[in-house]
Amino acid sequence: MPSPWMISLQKWLVHVKPQLIFLFQVAEGFVVAAWLVGATLFVLEPTWRVWLYDLGRQFGVVALSLYLSTLVPGIMQRLQFQPLLAAMIMPFRRHLGILMFLTACVHMSLTSSLFYIAAGVPLALNWGQVAGLSTLSVLLPLWLTSNDPSQKYLGKNWKRLHKLTYVALFLVFAHLVLFQKKWLIPTGIMIGFEAWSWFVLWTRAKKTPAPDSQAAPTPPVTQTPPTE
Repeated sequence: MPSPWMISLQKWLVHVKPQLIFLFQVAEGFVVAAWLVGATLFVLEPTWRVWLYDLGRQFGVVALSLYLSTLVPGIMQRLQFQPLLAAMIMPFRRHLGILMFLTACVHMSLTSSLFYIAAGVPLALNWGQVAGLSTLSVLLPLWLTSNDPSQKYLGKNWKRLHKLTYVALFLVFAHLVLFQKKWLIPTGIMIGFEAWSWFVLWTRAKKTPAPDSQAAPTPPVTQTPPTE
């Protein structure tokens, strides 16, 4: 049974949900503005490129943190750990994903891709950058369909499409292996929890008997009335 503080938290989140979603939208607009300003400075002010590169690396840390946070509610639900808390986080998962994709785009743009081409700087992609760009390519259709009309139009296929996030998880891991090894531990832990949660869900499904295999209910025995 949920604790009183969790019930109070749920009521508070329901009450402030519009304000929190508005804050997410403000943050998303801020990231887009940062992308545009960064593009302008990168092309027009070459002396800023080192600072912008370092800023892009910080955006990568933010993107990774947001991405890992999008996986938490699903893991909690599959493990049946604090299901009420998982349900409270779920309404904001979509905006976490949108914000993650935007920050990841800024990260890749400032460190290895579009801005270099726009500035006429020779670009030689290494395997780490290929893994990063592949991650964005996988996440792009998820970002484009992170809205109610797409979910309604795609129906059941919407959930199937968004399972691509697990492909992105392994691409992120490959990217970190080649670039940021210090973030391998939290990412590896998250991969472990993902695998464990799906295994638990699979074993739970196997233990649950299928409807056809369940024994038919025994019909009630009708007693014959005594004869006089």
